[in-house]
Amino acid sequence: INGAAAEQVADGLTQAGYIATSVAVDVTSPDSTRAMADAAVAAFGRLDGLINNAGGMVRRVPYAEVSEQDYDEIMDLNARSVIVASQAAIAPLKSAGGGFIINTTSIAARNGASGGAGMYGSSKAFVHNVTRGMAKELIPFGIRVNAVAPGVIETPFHERYSTPAPTTRGATGRA
Repeated sequence: INGAAAEQVADGLTQAGYIATSVAVDVTSPDSTRAMADAAVAAFGRLDGLINNAGGMVRRVPYAEVSEQDYDEIMDLNARSVIVASQAAIAPLKSAGGGFIINTTSIAARNGASGGAGMYGSSKAFVHNVTRGMAKELIPFGIRVNAVAPGVIETPFHERYSTPAPTTRGATGRA
């Protein structure tokens, strides 16, 4: 969602009687990501939860051709952003007496993805395992950490990167 669309959603919620705000964030920038948590606390007085949903394939590239730049861009977007945003949220969540963190992974984290999408799948597998570790560390503070791994959802992401492929269950599968 772009900044103008986010502001429109926040305005609509405000007009409907809710408290809402939008914050432009570049999740590949740790400083910008940390500022997001600060902005949420400033707007609402507390933080009840965090949903780490930013991510993307960046580009298809076979493992044999992955450059340092490819690695950094894919891991910064899909993995580092989860760590940084979660770190920024932990103190406010503890102050609120608990809350939740939800991380979005991918079916590619389980199946290794397809041609050229391996780095994306690997970065999402990282998120899957980070979720397990965070859950263990943060539950004593009343902070629940879970992950969702959606299947194929017809979005611009899949329009750009996926091709239909049959699965063993007869449904359409995509990487």
